[in-house]
Amino acid sequence: MSAIPAQAAQASSSTHPAEASPTLVSRIEEIMGIKPQAAQSIANQLNKLYPGIHVKERLGNGEYSVAYLCIFRRPDQPEGKIVLKMSDFSEAKQEKQSGFNLLHEDRIGGEWFALLDFDDHVVKTKHAIAYNYTNRKPIIVSDEEVQNLYHNENLREGKKWLFMGSVSEFIEGSVNFYTALKGGPNLSVEAIRNLGKQMIEGLKKIHEQGQSKGMSLVHRDIKPENMLFIPPKKMDLTAALDQGLGKVVFLDFGFAKMMEQTKKRHTGIGSPICMAPEMLKKELEYTPAVDAYALAATLSGMASKWSPSWITLCTLHQHNASVIRACMDKSPHKDNYQLMDLITKLGHPDFEKRLTITQALVHPFFTAPTSKQPIANESTDPLSLHFNADFVSSATDSSSSTGSLEEYLLTMQKQHASTSRASNPFNESWKCSVM
Repeated sequence: MSAIPAQAAQASSSTHPAEASPTLVSRIEEIMGIKPQAAQSIANQLNKLYPGIHVKERLGNGEYSVAYLCIFRRPDQPEGKIVLKMSDFSEAKQEKQSGFNLLHEDRIGGEWFALLDFDDHVVKTKHAIAYNYTNRKPIIVSDEEVQNLYHNENLREGKKWLFMGSVSEFIEGSVNFYTALKGGPNLSVEAIRNLGKQMIEGLKKIHEQGQSKGMSLVHRDIKPENMLFIPPKKMDLTAALDQGLGKVVFLDFGFAKMMEQTKKRHTGIGSPICMAPEMLKKELEYTPAVDAYALAATLSGMASKWSPSWITLCTLHQHNASVIRACMDKSPHKDNYQLMDLITKLGHPDFEKRLTITQALVHPFFTAPTSKQPIANESTDPLSLHFNADFVSSATDSSSSTGSLEEYLLTMQKQHASTSRASNPFNESWKCSVM
């Protein structure tokens, strides 16, 4: 979801009616698919928190939600801006059956995690809009309350809340990271180093949630589209990317899950281009290391501007070949040993041999960028770690498909081949049944 340019401030009264604007109510009713009384209740609660709140314009659509830029003004304060994200209630109820986006006695899942404290590595979510199954009414919950419930399980007793939407900060000048990469210059090694380190630090902060209990918060949908790029103020976007200046922050926790650090999971979920090999296998057993692979795939895309095409990458996945290898073979930086070593080890096909996020932060690519020496006395080409290397230059359609993911990819090829979305491999997320 990309941000829009700053808009001129508009005058507003210092007092506001108790009921929100009819336009806001109709938007909530339309997008969430709920009754008028429930939409009015949500809008009125928002109006109390954000006086005079009204819709400015639509920012964009996510996989399961719609986002709007909203304006409000508190007495004697400048005009404020927030992002209001809403999901269809009927779809949210279907997700409930799988435990996604629920807050109750036993667990917290999905988008609720976006309200935890990540310092400045994640877009700040201030409030959640939820359905309270106890009294069957919509409620709005603050980030402070969610954090308190997260850290104190006994306080969750008797609660059963379904996440329906959120209010998050609006970051002036920010753009979707994938959009910035596709429209921007080829990134230099230094730019990849500066931005890549921020992403690894941010992912480390995400994983550290629950660390005291031997758990890790796993995002499970790391990709450029789930990040925002924030260039320095008064700096051109292209120049900021070219120099690797600015900030990268994460968003969208719809697939996030708290996992034991050593326990395997069985939920096929995420975006195919960045999914780790263990998630593509039929047994679908994986650990928090899937996020490391997804970040490596993102770094490989940054180094190659996502060449080859989406169709080719889908075909590579059908044949269990490596997207990372495909991208790096096309990268102008493929002779940079340190960069290649970082990406291929962070995205190692074997999750047990994959670099951890902590190990990646101390990799020589970041700590000794001027070193020309081989890493760990290795003479092996880093790209040789990845399987089916010979297939990269001669990918063809598979004559058969044996699993649900392969069938999905074939369908996606047909759907995207004749559309403008074909150039964006991250528009779709995939999820199979939870086991």
